[in-house]
Amino acid sequence: MVVTRLLRLVSVVALPVLASSCIGQTTRADFTQVVQQRGGGLSSEMTGHALDAITAVLPAEKKYWTLTIMSRSVVAIAQGADPTWLDSYNWSDGDLTGPEKVPTNGIAIEALFDRSQVPLDRLEGVVDEAIQVAAIREGYASGLQISGQPLILAVTVTNDRETKIVKFTVDGQRLADA
Repeated sequence: MVVTRLLRLVSVVALPVLASSCIGQTTRADFTQVVQQRGGGLSSEMTGHALDAITAVLPAEKKYWTLTIMSRSVVAIAQGADPTWLDSYNWSDGDLTGPEKVPTNGIAIEALFDRSQVPLDRLEGVVDEAIQVAAIREGYASGLQISGQPLILAVTVTNDRETKIVKFTVDGQRLADA
C-alpha cells in the first residue's frame, strides 16, 4: 500500500515534467519561421472571414478599391459614404477596425469591384505558384494585393535579401513580367 501511494505520487509529479520536456515551448519567432516555410500563411479561409466581417459593415452598394492580404490581417480600401471618398478597414486576428478616412487627393476612384469577384478558391494555388515562379531561396509570400480592372492578384514573395512580385488574373493565369 505504501509502495502504491509512492508510485502514484511519483507518477503525478513525473508525468507533467516528462510531458513538458517532450513538447517544449514554441516562441513567436519559431512560429513565424514555420509559417514562412509553409508559404507565409496567406489563406482563403482567413480572407473569407475578413471579407465577411468587412462586408457586414460596408453598405451593400459600396465596392472595394483594393484588398491587401497579409499573414494575419486583411486591409480593405472601399468606397466611403460619398462615392468619391475611400475608407480603410483593417481586419486582424478576428478584430475589425474602421472605417478610417483615406486621403484621395482628387484621384479618380475607378476600378472598383465587389466581394463576389474575389477568387477565394484560387488564393492558395496562386500563392504556391508565385513562390515557385519567384524562385527566391527561403522565399515566402508576405502579401497579396487584389485591385484593378481587370482584377489583378499581385503576390509579393520575399526573404531577408530579395523581393519579387508575381501577378495573376482572377482565373489564376500568371501574367508575363512587365
